Amino acid sequence: MAIAEMEKLSLTFKERHLDEILRLMQGFQGVHIETGYEASIPAAQKEEIDKVIRETEKDLRDIRAARSIIKSREPAKMLSALRNGEEKKLSMAEFLKIVGESDWEKVLEDVISTDRWLQNNRKRRREVTKLRGELKLWESVNSNPLDFGKLQRTSAYFGSVHEKHADEFSEILLKHEDDGVVFEKTLQDGDRAWFFLLCHKGADGMLSRYMNEYSFSIEEYPFEKPQKEAGQELELEEKELLSDEKEINRLIDEQSKYEEILAFAEDYNLNTLLRKKMSLEVAYEDGEIIIEGWIASEGRAKFEKLIAEHITSDDYSLIVTSVKEGDIEDVPIKLKNGKLTAVYERLTLMYSLPRYNEIDPTPVITVFYMIFFGLMVADAGYGFAVFLIGLVVRRFLKVKRSTRSFVDFLYFLSFPIMAWGLVFGSFFGIDLPFGLLSVTVDIIPMMILSLVLGYVHIMTGLVLYMINQAKLRKFFDMASGGLAWFLAFFGGGMMLLAALTPWFGAAVTVTGAVILGLGVAAIVLTPAIQYGKRWFAGFGKGLYALYSATGYLGDFISYARLMALAVAGGCVAMAFNTILSFLPLILKFTLGIVLAVALHALNIGLSMLSAYVHGIRLQFVEFFSKFYTGGGKKFEPFKAAEKNVIISDSADID
Repeated sequence: MAIAEMEKLSLTFKERHLDEILRLMQGFQGVHIETGYEASIPAAQKEEIDKVIRETEKDLRDIRAARSIIKSREPAKMLSALRNGEEKKLSMAEFLKIVGESDWEKVLEDVISTDRWLQNNRKRRREVTKLRGELKLWESVNSNPLDFGKLQRTSAYFGSVHEKHADEFSEILLKHEDDGVVFEKTLQDGDRAWFFLLCHKGADGMLSRYMNEYSFSIEEYPFEKPQKEAGQELELEEKELLSDEKEINRLIDEQSKYEEILAFAEDYNLNTLLRKKMSLEVAYEDGEIIIEGWIASEGRAKFEKLIAEHITSDDYSLIVTSVKEGDIEDVPIKLKNGKLTAVYERLTLMYSLPRYNEIDPTPVITVFYMIFFGLMVADAGYGFAVFLIGLVVRRFLKVKRSTRSFVDFLYFLSFPIMAWGLVFGSFFGIDLPFGLLSVTVDIIPMMILSLVLGYVHIMTGLVLYMINQAKLRKFFDMASGGLAWFLAFFGGGMMLLAALTPWFGAAVTVTGAVILGLGVAAIVLTPAIQYGKRWFAGFGKGLYALYSATGYLGDFISYARLMALAVAGGCVAMAFNTILSFLPLILKFTLGIVLAVALHALNIGLSMLSAYVHGIRLQFVEFFSKFYTGGGKKFEPFKAAEKNVIISDSADID
């Protein structure tokens, strides 16, 4: 139940070392910086920092766009992504060396320019395809469209009408051949009929009326050369575009290896952005920077050595002091647990971190959460399935830290699931011959088991309350709120045990009654003693405190959910097996296998979801209410972004 010991840090140094010291801290990953000093920044420095922030943010947008471009070019490969999803792990020095040698700015420019070339190529190919379609219409005209504008006594038109008007339009034109109108129906394209028209200038007005009447759509010649030459140029351009596309594809294949470089560049710029934004949060005073914050005691010597190795002693002053009583509320909390317990720190974080002078409940809730979770799922087959999935991911797949943490969370829970499954003799809903309890027969023993576990859980909470109050030197609260109730429940438990079992005699009953009486007396009298001359007020408070027994009773009953969920999951599994048993033999070994996997997978998911939710509820409501206040501030060291690269805390920056 460890909370890392903290010390208060104050680091003063010359302003020119700001970026270097922040980079050292990013590699060290052990200093929680107190912020909120923006008003002390000189205007000139603020303007310069803001400019760098804007430039860095632009670089980040470009890098992310380039990475998206590269990823969009590659087909989705889920298994490959899982196998190679783990972040790289490097020291800060190794990371900076790789980024410095990568020439990422040129890589970024190449990727973006290649993509721009590709998009322009595709756009022009679409335009060329459209122009060739338009040219196809003009190829049906035997005259050079460029000469139309040179005609002095004659007007020329090329256009179309709807096919349903084509014959009628042709008849009208035939009637006016003597008026100097000549036409040719050149082609039919879809629902449009195309015509080439010639007429004397004097007949323009009459022809225009008919063109308007039949919605004749005039087509403008879009080329600067005759049809044949224009077609040859378009064909040549299309060949050049295809050739360019081959070169673009070659560059794309070559640039696929740049994704890692750009990933490193993204982290590099994110780190720069973090430093610059932090530069706006520290205190500036007469050409010096003051950084105040917190550091874990175990890392103090290492940090002092790190600063001394990179900054001359005349340019900085480092003061580290122990935590004072008045600092308790401000101390950030860093939990310090073993490998297994650390996986379940997420449960504590979901509720609230402990205060600096409080107990870390994580180790205790880890034990109880695993017991409760396993009991609520309670099937050896289900546990084995979860175990195998976790084992495969942990051993063979390289996944991100967040994914690995979640997999570990479920992987370790598979063991109590299998253990309780063996106790209940259940394997994918099939009864094993050696089960100690049955989810369909032993309902009452299972209920008793659940309540006994709840009793132990609540008693543990009372013990932790006593430890917390003793640490705070609140001995009266420890006695009335913890010890007294512990004695009352311990004595009551002895009496109940003697009444329900044949192994204990009257002596146990009497002893339990005495302990129960002492507990009740302590609940009532301790506040009276605490209040001194106002003992009557304390006595009334003690009497009122006895009403809390009803709340404890409700808490004990809540643990019946352990039995209820175990029975529900087990019965659903058996029901699925019963349904599958009615299938004909040939279907059992075909469709039946698929259904069995699907149905039991569904039940595993629902059972584990229920166990997850109700297990958390028992911790947060029934358990934490007995001893835990929380409200601690998380220890958030200034560190590298670590989006794509995990930086080790060796802080070996050259």
